[in-house]
Amino acid sequence: MNVRYWYKNSSWFHVGFDYDAALVQQVKKFTGAQYNPANREWSVPFSLSVLAPFKKWLEENGFAEGVVYRPSQRVLEYQEPEAVITPEDVLQACKEIGLTRTPRYYQAEGIAYMINHGNCINGDDCGLGKTMTSICVVELLNAFPALIIVPASVKYNWKKEWAKINPNRTVGVIDSKKRKNAPDPWVNDVVVINYDILGERGLDTPKAKHPQLLKKYWGSCIFDEIHFLKSEKALRTKMAKKIAAKIENVWGLTGTLTQKRPADLIQPFKIIRRFKDIFGDSMEFKFRYCNAKKTIYGFDISGFSNLEELHELLRMGGYIRRNKRDVLDELPPLVTTTIDAPISNLKEYKKAEDDLVAYLEKIDINKANSAINAPHLVMMQTLKRLSVEGKMKFVEGYIKDWLEANEDSPLLVFGVHREPLQRLAAMFKAPIIQGGVDGKKKQQIVDEFSQGKHRVLFANIKSAGTGTDGLQENCSNLLYIELPDSYSDIEQVNSRLERMGQKGSINVTRLLCPDTIDVQMNEMMTDKSLVMGVINRGESENVLLLHKILKSKQK
Repeated sequence: MNVRYWYKNSSWFHVGFDYDAALVQQVKKFTGAQYNPANREWSVPFSLSVLAPFKKWLEENGFAEGVVYRPSQRVLEYQEPEAVITPEDVLQACKEIGLTRTPRYYQAEGIAYMINHGNCINGDDCGLGKTMTSICVVELLNAFPALIIVPASVKYNWKKEWAKINPNRTVGVIDSKKRKNAPDPWVNDVVVINYDILGERGLDTPKAKHPQLLKKYWGSCIFDEIHFLKSEKALRTKMAKKIAAKIENVWGLTGTLTQKRPADLIQPFKIIRRFKDIFGDSMEFKFRYCNAKKTIYGFDISGFSNLEELHELLRMGGYIRRNKRDVLDELPPLVTTTIDAPISNLKEYKKAEDDLVAYLEKIDINKANSAINAPHLVMMQTLKRLSVEGKMKFVEGYIKDWLEANEDSPLLVFGVHREPLQRLAAMFKAPIIQGGVDGKKKQQIVDEFSQGKHRVLFANIKSAGTGTDGLQENCSNLLYIELPDSYSDIEQVNSRLERMGQKGSINVTRLLCPDTIDVQMNEMMTDKSLVMGVINRGESENVLLLHKILKSKQK
């Protein structure tokens, strides 16, 4: 069949045809004409001067408008690995090795895929449990010791998650500053470290900040949010390559690997050592899938082409992705995760806590004055304020990492105190709903957020917990930087997203400072017996919380 077609993309005309020496010579005469060997297409930059003669040439030579897909030889010949392990095998094996949590069926499918395909990338949507899936893979393969490389804001969450799945597994977390008399974290079954402390800065040649990264034997390595490593020149990418090169089992996790441009795939797949066998050489990939163009600055690879073919090659080779809507039947409507947030003002917090406990030991809590200015209630509010102030540095880093890790996904952030929310809104140049914002302005902010004009919205729990319908239209991610005083406030906030119009399972994250009032408040909000006591028996949440604070200090 004689294939002759043309189409316009951005500021370029593209023409494809079976080899014809005369046509090649003719198209070369157009200024700036370039050949893409991977697509077997010629590209001519658009300009007013070229428009008329180019269109005339197309008509004279029988070119039809439209794209004609011609599959590459690579995708035609590529053989997907045999599915030796089934999801049923995975579920049975998880029981046999004694894991305390059983994966959902779609997670078992992901585990089977990762085992069958070897080094690969799990690109499941946010909230589908990539952490649990990858932990199960490591456990089932007994690929220890395991090195987990993550954004700083979630490294302690990995330790918590591993303890839920296998409490007998030892997990060490590497911090930027070594604690005095702390046990050696490098001798554990699992070691978690963040990207920022992989390499020494300011050196011409990348050097590991910790020699154990390169000298210690690792049975496996997981790069969480591997799209953080898409820049070839970045120190963390260079270090990731050096580390992964010495490890047999390497996996990547990300929810947003290919949303912007195929070029972002190059470094992550090189890190897991799968780029060459899936895609061939880099230039072939750039021409075929990035619509590469030669410019005065070098090759422009910011474009895209043959995306359907790329996605099929990825699926066969080493990339699994499911959206929430694909597995919605298996998901609860709302999934809550708690993440430990370190507190920077611990000394000041502990003094305030000691003052409160000393006062509580002198009074009958059940009969104490419930007025808002009662001394014990004022001191309790001081603890809440100190807690949120002490975690602000972590909160800022967490939101920054989250927005980078979940490209294009919106985030709704709720808090109680005015100043922290204002500080965050200013930092992220985002709108804020709080006291003093009238109904008309509030609705305008909600509408703009729902329309995707803002990626993040900060809101006071009392101000936005009611009367803000529409948030669910574009958002399923909710972050609490602090908890409200009552369970009913939690319900009101959650219901902003858990309502008609919501298209997915809702991800709720709570940032809590360990060994503070945060933990006691969270227990209050999650203990069903306490919640029902408040609702049915009219018990005071403040009184219950004061009892919990006193009890925790008397242990």
